[in-house]
Amino acid sequence: MNRLRTERLELVHLDAAAIDAWIRRDARALLEITGARFPEPVDAPPLFDADLPRIREILKDGPDSGPWLFVLRETAEPVGAGGTSAMGDGTLFLGYSVWPRHQRRGYASEAVRALCAHGLAQPGVWRIRATIPVGHVASERVVERAGFRRVGKDFDPDAGEVGVFELPR
Repeated sequence: MNRLRTERLELVHLDAAAIDAWIRRDARALLEITGARFPEPVDAPPLFDADLPRIREILKDGPDSGPWLFVLRETAEPVGAGGTSAMGDGTLFLGYSVWPRHQRRGYASEAVRALCAHGLAQPGVWRIRATIPVGHVASERVVERAGFRRVGKDFDPDAGEVGVFELPR
């Protein structure tokens, strides 16, 4: 299992077994697979939780498609999740979510920087793109701190109007 380390976080690349354990709400299996101590009952941000079955299907396309779990190194507590996925033209799409009780502590910024560095190190990747719901100021600040710039607006059927941000290589 791939892992990325930041100052305070360890990002664990989730595989099919980890996603299956999460869907089953099996905290013991998640601890064994990821090293993260999930509170019981196992939770996730609502949007991420709803995506778990879809993510499991994407993993059939290869292990690089899986998301990353953000784990606080000091306590092994999961604080969020996110990842990048290829769009087919040298662009990776970035998405992330930090659990509400862990927001405003800088974990999202650390995780986004690590995911961007990892994504841009992949062959053929020349930019990373993120879409953020209009008015979600905290998320906009996170991607701006990571070096993204706003390149436009779009409409997402799940989130409504979104700002489009890109980080060129």
